[in-house]
Amino acid sequence: GVTGRLATMISTRGCPYLCTFCDVPYKKYRKRSTEKVVDEIEECLAQGYTEFHFYDDLFNITPESIITFCEEVEKRRLKIVWDFRGRVNGVSEESLIRAKKAGLRQISFGVETGSDEGLKHLKKGSKTAKYREVFGWCRELGIRTVADFIIGFPFEKTPEDVRENIGYLIELDPDF
Repeated sequence: GVTGRLATMISTRGCPYLCTFCDVPYKKYRKRSTEKVVDEIEECLAQGYTEFHFYDDLFNITPESIITFCEEVEKRRLKIVWDFRGRVNGVSEESLIRAKKAGLRQISFGVETGSDEGLKHLKKGSKTAKYREVFGWCRELGIRTVADFIIGFPFEKTPEDVRENIGYLIELDPDF
């Protein structure tokens, strides 16, 4: 956090994706009600917390889930700063616009690798073009980005493969 008044929250458990390197033991995705999550945020606000980090295995299962959360925050007129860990295929430009308006500061994306072939090996369910698009939207909206990246996968067979992977990461231009 940036203020020292950070609360860590969990609104969901598990992740239905089957990424080959993942250590999340729960493949069934279970979601708490949005109302109960925002109730908990209100309790934390009453205790002086102003920032919220969602440490879910996958906060943004769909763009609609982000919008639903933002609607509840806006309905209650809460002024919060928040961030989450998520996937690029679980956001849309509209959901990011709504999230920024509702106080979203940062998203940590699991990028992992910079080639479509590598993403296919990892069973990420996304393409490099989608990462470029989403990182571009975040930059335009002023949402900070974290790119979690892994170098040295078995399919990176040459120094050139590694350089291309690093080049893609540089091209994405994440904040962290």
